[in-house]
Amino acid sequence: NGKMQNIYLSVVLVPLREPDGTIKGINAIATEVTYHVKVRKEIEESEKQFRQLANSLQELVWATDSLGNQTFASDRWAEFTGLDPYNSETFEKITHPLDLPIVIDEWTKSLNSGKKYLVELRLKNKSGEYHWFQGKGEPIKDEEGNIIKWIGSFTNIQDQKKAEEFLINAYNKIDESERRFRKIAN
Repeated sequence: NGKMQNIYLSVVLVPLREPDGTIKGINAIATEVTYHVKVRKEIEESEKQFRQLANSLQELVWATDSLGNQTFASDRWAEFTGLDPYNSETFEKITHPLDLPIVIDEWTKSLNSGKKYLVELRLKNKSGEYHWFQGKGEPIKDEEGNIIKWIGSFTNIQDQKKAEEFLINAYNKIDESERRFRKIAN
């Protein structure tokens, strides 16, 4: 079309030698790789946007490979826990001891079945206090239906749990008051 265009080349240079080993020239083979470079740049930009999005959320966002090995953790993990989210022992350190067996069991079931992961658990913050979270995870599959990775998040539901506890206590007080009233009335 007569317009200047930038292209990318992969170049292999091989020396041409005389029988005595001296170099008499260079053989150059160039292959245009513009399409591959553009696709790689698009993937890198998409990954950058995902990280920016994940880091802008209040949730603790995560991703694992198909076997459940962590490959990504949003910045919120380290901010909340004060620990390295990529250390394999971190999750056990921050999960409440009563919740850990349930969480491991549910995660194992999801990994084995390929079904969504959903659990409520307490996670310890960097001050040593536990907060209630709802954990969710979904498998990402390839064209053949094979799981290639898992993505998910942990959403802080501490306020919801406090409200739940308040309502249960209020209900119990009303129920007890009503029983006393009926006892007196009878």
